[in-house]
Amino acid sequence: MLTKQYQKGFNHGYILAKYEPKLAKQVIKPENNHSDYLKGLISGKAEFKMEKLLGKKPTQAKPAQQTPKINKGRSK
Repeated sequence: MLTKQYQKGFNHGYILAKYEPKLAKQVIKPENNHSDYLKGLISGKAEFKMEKLLGKKPTQAKPAQQTPKINKGRSK
């Protein structure tokens, strides 16, 4: 079961790897994985790298489908 600390670390690690890769490399080191947060941080960084290598776009929520417009006036 994933803890909230692991999930928070995973998200932070992913974001760091995406936007601040140099900082992520300095901060996130596998030998420092003593807490759930740090384990998540390492996993998030690894997930971003894997997606980047595979050429996948980062996971995003799907846009809501647009509802069709209904003509409420008289038809001609």
